[in-house]
Amino acid sequence: MRKAVAGFISAVDYMQVQRLRRELAEAVSRVASKKQEMLLTASALSPDPLVAGCRPTGPPGPMHTQTMPFNVTGSSASSLPAGLPASGQLLAAQLVGRPFEEAFLLRADRAEEVISTG
Repeated sequence: MRKAVAGFISAVDYMQVQRLRRELAEAVSRVASKKQEMLLTASALSPDPLVAGCRPTGPPGPMHTQTMPFNVTGSSASSLPAGLPASGQLLAAQLVGRPFEEAFLLRADRAEEVISTG
């Protein structure tokens, strides 16, 4: 699928996207360098729709806007359950660490799991 889509992107657009990706990675790096070990963000702006048995039919929608910046910057990131409202649709939070610090992030995930499960 990616190769098929890539055929429709001009060299100018590709270079622009790479420039924007680099700027985003630098901005995330600046935040991370201010002695923050990790960030806590929402994984989605609303509960995930109930999609049992459904397959994606198109590009990611607005629910992916919270995770996309970290997908393209190379930051370590993981999603954690953050609640189960009455609708039954799981809410999630996302821990984001510095690039290549997956081990630290996994230790934080484990600590959260131990604390939340008692």
